[in-house]
Amino acid sequence: MSLLLTINGSPQDLASKRLSLDSLSASWAGPRELRFTEHAPHNAASYGVEDAVTLSVDGVVRFRGRIKRADLAGAPNAEHIAYTCLGLRELAKDVWIRDPEHGFPRVVFNAPEDDEDYAASRSGLSVGEMI
Repeated sequence: MSLLLTINGSPQDLASKRLSLDSLSASWAGPRELRFTEHAPHNAASYGVEDAVTLSVDGVVRFRGRIKRADLAGAPNAEHIAYTCLGLRELAKDVWIRDPEHGFPRVVFNAPEDDEDYAASRSGLSVGEMI
């Protein structure tokens, strides 16, 4: 089994960076979450909050998200940084949708021309174009 941890687009060598993968969780009740630890002094943390993280297992992406917490722990000469990453679905909850013309908390796409929500700039779009 091959594991590849990528942070900000750069593959990480787990051994040389002194990283250990702690857990990957996915459930219906909670967010997709990845936890990993960097064994380093607190003032030498290599990663920061909002850094992009991807974990691939045998070439298949199993997690994609961002670092949301960096917890410092340990005692002198045994310090580590515990990183908690949240998946993209959870991060999407922080995105507020607002109609750019009216400021309403909704946007209507592909409305019929006789609909009051019709806007030529938001008509005839595919799902990818809407996103």
